[in-house]
Amino acid sequence: MMSILKKSITLFLFACFFACDDEFTELNKNPNLPTKVPPHSLLVTVQNGLTGPFITTAFDITNKMVNYHETASIKKWDFFLSRRRAGEAWWNAQYGQLTNLLYIYDKVGKGEEDLKGVALVLKSWMYYYATMLYGDLPYSKAGKAQQDINKPPFDPQEKIFQGILADLEEANNLLGTGKIPLRGDGLLGNNEVRWKKFANSLKVRILIAQSGKIDPSAELQKMIADPAKYPLMESNEEQPVRGLLGGYPRNKNGLYFVDDVYMGKNFIDKLLEFNDERIRMYAAEAESPESPTKKYAGIPSGSRTTPGGKASKLPVFVFESLTNGALESVWMQYAELQFLLAEAAEQGWINGGSALAEKYYNEGIRASYEYQAERLAFGIKRGVVDEKGEKKAIEIKPMTPWEDANYLAQEGVKYKGTSAEKKNLIATQKWLALYNDMESYFSWRRTQLPALEFTDKRPPYRFEYPVNERIFNKENYDNAVSAQGADNWTTKMWVLQ
Repeated sequence: MMSILKKSITLFLFACFFACDDEFTELNKNPNLPTKVPPHSLLVTVQNGLTGPFITTAFDITNKMVNYHETASIKKWDFFLSRRRAGEAWWNAQYGQLTNLLYIYDKVGKGEEDLKGVALVLKSWMYYYATMLYGDLPYSKAGKAQQDINKPPFDPQEKIFQGILADLEEANNLLGTGKIPLRGDGLLGNNEVRWKKFANSLKVRILIAQSGKIDPSAELQKMIADPAKYPLMESNEEQPVRGLLGGYPRNKNGLYFVDDVYMGKNFIDKLLEFNDERIRMYAAEAESPESPTKKYAGIPSGSRTTPGGKASKLPVFVFESLTNGALESVWMQYAELQFLLAEAAEQGWINGGSALAEKYYNEGIRASYEYQAERLAFGIKRGVVDEKGEKKAIEIKPMTPWEDANYLAQEGVKYKGTSAEKKNLIATQKWLALYNDMESYFSWRRTQLPALEFTDKRPPYRFEYPVNERIFNKENYDNAVSAQGADNWTTKMWVLQ
């Protein structure tokens, strides 16, 4: 009982840290925003304000929905999601930073078109995650308190997707046209070309996310045919990355509720099946493995018993270190883009068929492996710092250099079979790559691939709206529920209908 109470208090403090005020205020104004401030100085504020909720929402919530993690004390989804107040940290952070982004967009001066484009990309990125969590949202009228819109209506998800795609198109046109260099950017190093590539890569993701409703072929083919106008990320070095920050409330490393988290059996078994060395970055060896030859193990979905030392937890450099820096917040992986393009080619949305799909697929695996190998090597080099501030070495073997001939030739990895089997291969490797990213859950929810096992009912289709929204914006909340469907975990949002 005391353990549950302690976690509940921790979660409450975490929510308060990001919310600062009630939901009504967060949607419409930031009382701490100065009346006059250089727009570029708010960039790092926005990026920092979104990083913590991005990591913790993925780690604590959506990781469990795709079998990366399991929590032995959690028996039912409804109980788990309600206790965690699922998604509220993201809702609060997003609407808290919306005011800053609108300020940047509205206040940039002549010659700062690049900064204006960056604001649009950030707005698009955060709204994508929000609408994929909830469905309909306050969008077109949100953040308009200065125009006396204090209770913004909810926009249909279809309109939100249209708005996001339009903003990304405008951002692509703006980026690279400014006379004043970018300043204050902690995500892509003030590089407007990389921001342009991020904008277009994000557009590919969003076009495919709504592919069940709108055929993405024309837009994707237009982008692929004109790489000069629509450049995409070309390497891991161009990924938008933000590290964990020391200022957030944290359980040693900034991640919550790790004391009862174990690795999921489906995830660990698949990594072991492929002799996949990324397992060293994702998981720790079990303290008391059942077999000397099987040092990693996960627990089944919905497990009712605590496995003790027989199952893997997080690796030591992730679990114990404030300063190690091995775990990063990648806002969109280059590997993900490759898997999206592989899916597009295999589906026939872009030209090239299975031959091109295989090329993208293989590149996505390589990119993921090399990125995780780099982060693991970095973590091993940095060691961990204990509570006394003393540095200790990490006893983990580095990943071996990438050898595509060995990994890609394996049964279950090699790109072969029917089109349906190839789509499953793409989805499986995408799942292995997108650990600790909400996008992994969104992708699985859309495709139902790879096949995952759940002892409880399947994970939710959406999150419930925050309680405060039902109180302070009740009329618009009621209208949204009437239009979208019951405000519960099983209602399907527009992209899933």
